[in-house]
Amino acid sequence: MIGDREVILFHDPRTLAHQPDADAAFLPGRLDRRVREILSGLGAKWSYPEHPGRLRAVLELLEREPVPGLRLAPGVAATRE
Repeated sequence: MIGDREVILFHDPRTLAHQPDADAAFLPGRLDRRVREILSGLGAKWSYPEHPGRLRAVLELLEREPVPGLRLAPGVAATRE
């Protein structure tokens, strides 16, 4: 950490219930084409980085090895305020 800064990692437990299908087709359209262009340039297979297994692994690592200045906080519903 630099100085006394604090970083908040917002987390919504509902993300752990997400069950992505890595083989599901993208929605058609220009966004699909652009996303495929970006993914093809990665040089590695992209398989949903938000997968609950990865999220769980990150959270467990942070519990075992806390990072100074990092604080976990629950996500809240978005409002217009």
